[in-house]
Amino acid sequence: MLADALAFFDAARLWLGDFVIMPNHCHALLLPASRWELEALLGSIKKWSSREIGLWLQQQPKTVRPSARRNGKPRFYQQESYDRIVRDGEELAVFREYIAHNPAAANLPPEAYTYRAAEWLDAFAPRPPPP
Repeated sequence: MLADALAFFDAARLWLGDFVIMPNHCHALLLPASRWELEALLGSIKKWSSREIGLWLQQQPKTVRPSARRNGKPRFYQQESYDRIVRDGEELAVFREYIAHNPAAANLPPEAYTYRAAEWLDAFAPRPPPP
């Protein structure tokens, strides 16, 4: 559902770069569209995806529930996001490699994460080889 939220906002509110979604966190390269501030953009993504996840959870057995709650509702995201500015092609290459190899560093099998590399970034930094 988070991958769908990122794709939904692509080319409208942001330019979506590489991303990996893992069981307990995600990493994404995002370029906000000109009128969007990063904080508002991330808030919008979190709001949309947490609503969709909440609807999905309502249809699941009662044993599937997030542990964190806020105002009686499930809480899916930390309040603070850890963002970094990519300053040049060299840093972009480092971030792309980190994103691509983070699941392997966490010993996750392929079915436990979603990874996508954005072709448009290949012009600015090489795509990392598969882990």
